[in-house]
Amino acid sequence: MQKIVANESEPMNRTLPEPDPSKNKIDASLAYHAEPPAPPAPATTDPDGSIIVPAASFAAKNRSAPVSVIKSFLEGTQLLSNGCKSSVGPPCFDPASSAVTYEVTAKAAGSHYLTANFSTWHMDQDLYVSVGGAKAVEVGLFYTVGWWNETQPVEVTLAEGKNTLVFTRTSTRDVMFKDFLLHKKKPTIPPPPGNFTPTPAPPMPSANAYIEVPADTTCEKQGIAPVSAEMCSHACLALGFKSTGARARPDPPGCFVMTTGQYAGNCNYNSNKSAACDPPCTLYGVVTRSLCVRK
Repeated sequence: MQKIVANESEPMNRTLPEPDPSKNKIDASLAYHAEPPAPPAPATTDPDGSIIVPAASFAAKNRSAPVSVIKSFLEGTQLLSNGCKSSVGPPCFDPASSAVTYEVTAKAAGSHYLTANFSTWHMDQDLYVSVGGAKAVEVGLFYTVGWWNETQPVEVTLAEGKNTLVFTRTSTRDVMFKDFLLHKKKPTIPPPPGNFTPTPAPPMPSANAYIEVPADTTCEKQGIAPVSAEMCSHACLALGFKSTGARARPDPPGCFVMTTGQYAGNCNYNSNKSAACDPPCTLYGVVTRSLCVRK
């Protein structure tokens, strides 16, 4: 019966249609990536006051932050973050080594709900954000199996006008970011599967683990240990100061914060091993204070 059907049936038309170049994603992607990347798109504000910040449109980054801007598959750009790269970890106790800064303008002061559009092949990731120099809060990342997903919203407070957002990480593997979104109204985003959420990272020391001593004394005079080079950046952020990395200075020694002048609040570790001074210690005429490990 099969032979009869085959012999007596009209032959099928097996001529393949000419491919439509406009619908061939591979050719379109190759052509797109052959072109030089366009400048990153600026942040935009919706009529309701929500702000969309392309991840590639950062204002500045830590000099050692391992991040790069790459083109997305068919359009736009995205930011590849290779994580925190200090010598200690994971977790990495120098989150400032991964810092990327964004500037956004809010029409009015008030609460916004921050989410990140991200993708990663790796488990146990994290992301923190500090708004206007405030204490950093965690933006919960999770294992997305390489798909794009949006994080659960985190409430942040923006001032009217220009605001600075600093993103840091303590995890040490790749994460791709497409956008950061500041929603005016809290969005409803389905939570990730329970087995996709990260395992709890070893807790970093809290602000209670450190102390800023008066300008007329030192850690040694107080009989307590100075903050180490590996922990200095974390101590700065935990105490609400701006960590600007390691610097080679004539004085003071160790981890310190500047208390007056145009750099007030800047916090550094002095990599000059021979640095020494009798308190009160100064740097360029500005009084500094040492950061120590609380007993």
